Amino acid sequence: MRKYLPTLAELIDRLSIAQLKEVFIPDHKKEYSEEIRDIVHDIQSIIDEKNGKITAETIRAIVVLSQMNLHIWHNESNYRKGVKDGNNLELTHGINGIRNTAKNKIQEIVGGRKDYKIDCLAAEFKDWEISWGLKSNIQNSLSEEFNRFLDYISDCRRNNNKTAAKVLYILSILKINSFEDFRLYADKDFLGKNGFGKKSWQELKNYLHYFGYEYRNNGELITKSIKFKKQ
Repeated sequence: MRKYLPTLAELIDRLSIAQLKEVFIPDHKKEYSEEIRDIVHDIQSIIDEKNGKITAETIRAIVVLSQMNLHIWHNESNYRKGVKDGNNLELTHGINGIRNTAKNKIQEIVGGRKDYKIDCLAAEFKDWEISWGLKSNIQNSLSEEFNRFLDYISDCRRNNNKTAAKVLYILSILKINSFEDFRLYADKDFLGKNGFGKKSWQELKNYLHYFGYEYRNNGELITKSIKFKKQ
């Protein structure tokens, strides 16, 4: 059984690229058409399995992802042809950060792992910035704080804290990659139904409390600035 399958966002990213190849590489249109069919099948399977809700914000993120992939395609194609005008690999590097942000927003509809390597655009490329809005700025801030949260638990584990080691194991098994992910397990796992035990969950709550977060039994995660509720 595989343990590291492509996420929904990774599949949609691949679909965007495969669609470009079907158009720009006509000699292999049949092969790319078959790849597109398989990817579309897997995307639908994930959405059905996770009961994912596609919002207008999700659609916009897919549009942004497709647009960034198209620009990278033309940019790298020009580079290989030796065309210098309009070709800037530094911009391509920055655009990859936009791609990752878009993929993270897509991934929110089903949960799961995200990519936190989001590079900032250089000052001369500010016109490429996407107006994701306040919500995304808050989420990026929470992602950084979640990484500090993991570092803290890792330090506890290095000090021979066995409970910290078990908490890290729980986070890995449940694929918790952000503070918001905790809300998905209020009913399913909070009381240790998968054998992790109440003691470890209580310790996890203690770690959250240390960072100023309170995870309640009804699925609410109370933070310093935001309240997440179980859908």
